[in-house]
Amino acid sequence: MTLSRGLKIALVAILAIAAAPFVLALGASSIATVLGCELNEADVHSCAVFGVDLGYPLYAAGLTGLILLFGLPIAGIAFLIWLVVAAGALFLRWRRLDY
Repeated sequence: MTLSRGLKIALVAILAIAAAPFVLALGASSIATVLGCELNEADVHSCAVFGVDLGYPLYAAGLTGLILLFGLPIAGIAFLIWLVVAAGALFLRWRRLDY
């Protein structure tokens, strides 16, 4: 038995929303490391690349990691709700096949 398309899309959406802040923060950290810039949550540091200051965008992207403090528990609750709905859907499908 397989899950319906809607349940698969919902699971992918939950995982994507949960992983997005981590990916952004990791990307900002990687970019700052490659460019030799300082990146932390305390302050915006200047990071000039080809005459463009990337300090604030890197700082903002780095701060998205703090969203994980709220995002992971919410994603966990959403996953538990998804799990109950998926189990119910599989149970109902199994009962229909039983008759």
